[in-house]
Amino acid sequence: MDKTQLVDSDMQAGRQIIEGLERLGIPIDVAFWLQDDESLDWRLIVSSPSVPKDGPRRLYTALFVTLRDLNHPTIRLEDVVGASPNENRIKDLKRRVGTNDGLHDIRLDGLDLGFQHYRSARVYRVAGGKIGFGAHVVVKATGRQGIVQGRIRAADGWRFLVLHAVNSYDVKSPAPTVQTGPSRAWKALVAGRTAELADH
Repeated sequence: MDKTQLVDSDMQAGRQIIEGLERLGIPIDVAFWLQDDESLDWRLIVSSPSVPKDGPRRLYTALFVTLRDLNHPTIRLEDVVGASPNENRIKDLKRRVGTNDGLHDIRLDGLDLGFQHYRSARVYRVAGGKIGFGAHVVVKATGRQGIVQGRIRAADGWRFLVLHAVNSYDVKSPAPTVQTGPSRAWKALVAGRTAELADH
C-alpha cells in the first residue's frame, strides 16, 4: 500500500481480512498494521500458529481468496505479510501488548521489533505471550486500554496493575477509591489516571 496514512477504510479492511482468514480456518494470534520508519509504507502483519506446523502456503492461499473476495481498491497481496509466532518481531510485540481474541485499535509509535525500528503500529490483536511492565493491554473485565505498571499476588493468583488515561466520565463521576465486584477489579483515581487491578 503506497501511502503514508491509514484511514478508517483501511482499518476496516484489515478487520475484514482477519475475519475472512478465520472463516477459512486460519487462526490468527497477532494482527497489526506496521509503518516502516524509512519508506513510511504500511503493511498488515498477520501471525498464525498454523505457519510453524503447515508452512506459509496455507495462510497465503487463504489471504489470496480473502483479498479477492474483499476487492479493496488499494490493499494488494504484497501489502499483507504472513508471519509465524516464532518470529522476533511477533515475540517482541507480545512482550509489549496483550489483548483478548477480539479486534481492537491500539496505536503505538516509535517501536523496535525484531531488531528494526518502526514509526508506528495499529494493533488489532496480540493474543498469548508474556505481558511485562509497560505493556499496552486491553482489560478483559472492562474492555478499557491501559499500560501495565506492575503485578500483585492476590490470594487466588497474580493480577496486573493497569493504568488508564482518565476520560470525561471519570472526571464527572469519580470512581470510589476501592471498588470490588464480580469482575474482581479494583479501581482508584490517581494523578489523572485510573488504576485497575486486572485478572492475570
